[in-house]
Amino acid sequence: SDIHSNIEALDSAVFELRKEGVDKVFCLGDIVGYAANPNECVSVIKNISALTVMGNHDAGAVGQTDMQYFNSDTREAILWTAPRLSAESTEYLKSLKLTAADSGRLFAHSSPREPGVWSYVFTLRAAEVNFEFFTEDICFIGHTHIPSIVLKGESGEITNIPVTGGEIQLIKGRKYLINAGSVGQPRDNDPRACFCIYDTDRKTVQIKRTSYDVSITQQKIIGAGL
Repeated sequence: SDIHSNIEALDSAVFELRKEGVDKVFCLGDIVGYAANPNECVSVIKNISALTVMGNHDAGAVGQTDMQYFNSDTREAILWTAPRLSAESTEYLKSLKLTAADSGRLFAHSSPREPGVWSYVFTLRAAEVNFEFFTEDICFIGHTHIPSIVLKGESGEITNIPVTGGEIQLIKGRKYLINAGSVGQPRDNDPRACFCIYDTDRKTVQIKRTSYDVSITQQKIIGAGL
């Protein structure tokens, strides 16, 4: 999720996914925005992702969401990105849906409750509300740029499971809201690209990190005037 035109981070994440031998890649949106390689990132995701949902930056860059939802820095990034998108990239981003389901799991960029309003799930209270808006065992989201795993227990209690980097065993019959973090711009004081691996056989989830040369991305951003 939340690649944000950072091709160096994306390439590093894809390399790690291939090392892990994953069968399918899913993208939770915001392929573009902020950094300087939107078309390159769209091309990679288009080629490797079995399922991709639309993020707010993606929607903004192709004129499919109200710009009132964006602060001034975000608007500036979108206005830089939009005219630089190729026709192929634009067509692909326009084709994306706000939510999608696969094999009993739901995927959304911001939240299952109001995916096109682009609200954030930062708190347990927000998570509790959103659990009422999906029937699947797991809903995977992004948008906050901060990885998290929230469990709804048997009696309805909402619990935040610490993200340690190790594998977390999911409990059969429980519901989970899992934030995959951000590949291109994490906001939890760890600059490494962040992504999530879900093992469908063992029913485990792992939030993983991979390093890349951040200075290259920084120089491209500065050079683009972003």
